[in-house]
Amino acid sequence: MKNSSIYIFSVILLLFVGCKSNTIKVDKEKLLKFADNRTKKIINAEKLSDISVLKKIIDLEETDNSLIGTIEDIYLVPEENCIIILNETTKRNILLFDYNGKFIRKIGNEGKGPGEYINPRPILYANNKLIVYSQNQKLLFFSLSGLLLNEITFSEKKWNFTIDYMTYYKNDLYAYTNNLPFLSSGDKGFRVCRLSNSTEFDGSFGEVEETFDFRAGDITCFKNKIIFSGVFDGNIYKINPTTDECTVFTSFGELYDIENIRKSPDKMNFFRKNINELNAFLKLAVIDSFLFVITQKYISVVDSIGNIINANIKNEIYFPQGFEGNAMRLSCIYYNRGFIKASVRKSRITSIFTPNPSLIIYEFKFE
Repeated sequence: MKNSSIYIFSVILLLFVGCKSNTIKVDKEKLLKFADNRTKKIINAEKLSDISVLKKIIDLEETDNSLIGTIEDIYLVPEENCIIILNETTKRNILLFDYNGKFIRKIGNEGKGPGEYINPRPILYANNKLIVYSQNQKLLFFSLSGLLLNEITFSEKKWNFTIDYMTYYKNDLYAYTNNLPFLSSGDKGFRVCRLSNSTEFDGSFGEVEETFDFRAGDITCFKNKIIFSGVFDGNIYKINPTTDECTVFTSFGELYDIENIRKSPDKMNFFRKNINELNAFLKLAVIDSFLFVITQKYISVVDSIGNIINANIKNEIYFPQGFEGNAMRLSCIYYNRGFIKASVRKSRITSIFTPNPSLIIYEFKFE
């Protein structure tokens, strides 16, 4: 499920570094009275570096078959001693490395034929399977050895939706989407749907939010509940998989009044001109027993019952000495124990075309 993974921001939203700060007010003194030591450290944190330590640096091997352009998603699979990377060069592909950075293999192939994918994203590693959504509306299931286990074509199922993010719970796949309308669910549409055993449409949740094709929001599994966010509405929702009840888990208040976007005849131009004013949920990450909610340049932390215990952690962390800062087009990717940044050792730079990237793994320390 998603808490075994790490996540990457979408390319468009990576531009949001100049956004306004959150307006959530947290009663810090009240929270500290009842908090354990782990929670106190999060409450008092001002930036990521306050609650994290450098764990490991992995220099990725680059061969003719593993050239890396932009790292878009990563899954750490320690039980298999491997790292799955969704990579974009001229095309997206999926690469497998071991924990020492040695290239193992590419998984799947680009194309329109059986067992092939086009522009794969998102990917998900769960239940010993790599699940890949292909942009020509297919789901493919691979083993880490590269064997194709199953393939589902949406047109054959008469499914009329796309998938932006995925999570997994008890053999069921939960798919999050920003696109509308969804004819398969009637006139009202939905935000999340469940695919029973990853193969059969088995219910939908959440109301359609007008996002103007703005790629944001996320979904994850947290404390035996499916958690997903809106985009601009400021709400984090929870689905009880047993009762199918969908309710608000916690609320940050409306993040942005979309009326101005709605009125604009040129939505993309509006985004470019007003990028410093916009506010939206970017990612959700389950780390330890907390839910990390990433919006713009600030990070908020929510406990298991929906209390916001810190709303303004700055996304600040420093690269180790000898690295070329933000040489790789990547911000933070979160996994179940911390986060990762990608960079390049200055000593490994041979040309701008072969950056020889490294993964810098940080682990959260709450004690």
